[in-house]
Amino acid sequence: MKLKKYIKDINANGFVILDISDFNNELSKSGLLVKKMFQEAINDSKNTSKFEHFTSRPERGSLDLDILPQVESSVKEIIKNSIVAEFAFEYWKTNKLMYSKDFSKFRYVNPNNPEQLKYADLHYDAQFLAGKSINVCIPFTGYGGPYPGLEIYKKSKIVKLIRNTFNESYAKKYLQLFVKKSEPFVEVGKCICFTQDVYHKRSVENKTMTRINLEFRILPGNNIEFQGNKAEL
Repeated sequence: MKLKKYIKDINANGFVILDISDFNNELSKSGLLVKKMFQEAINDSKNTSKFEHFTSRPERGSLDLDILPQVESSVKEIIKNSIVAEFAFEYWKTNKLMYSKDFSKFRYVNPNNPEQLKYADLHYDAQFLAGKSINVCIPFTGYGGPYPGLEIYKKSKIVKLIRNTFNESYAKKYLQLFVKKSEPFVEVGKCICFTQDVYHKRSVENKTMTRINLEFRILPGNNIEFQGNKAEL
């Protein structure tokens, strides 16, 4: 019954929030490692190659997943053994899940950093990512509220029609004028999931706290369109 509700939620609202608090101990340990790694990246004065993604594109505030293999391994186990995998199996009607290493990132979003205010364009992930996927955002701090979060728009068939008939610019104008959006708050111990076709943007205005999280991209096992480094979950 819960799975049906979650599927209804993601189809209606564009996102669903799932409870993974049974793994709070593992999340806490991973969060400490991620926060420490970001602090090393911020303090890096030698332009260390492993921090290149973070230092060369400060507006993104990103570190690659493989920079912390122990966290990658821990999160894989959390996903596999939680409601997240159950939901994805049912949503896609598949018996196999994959995850993308290339499109999974640790994020550090400081609302007081002017560079990071630039990375807030409205978009949907299928613009750069082929095939079906779910972005599982796992916060190690709060997500939304006083922390930078996401503005997420409801799915709209009309927006898709406008995009296909005219162009992306017209679709966005209609979306922002007529489609409902929300900015959910996600606490540690929960995760927010949304699919590749959902419009969203980073929310940074009137925020006071730095957000640290992991974006963990999962895929159905039969996604042959996806072009990138992927592994079985």
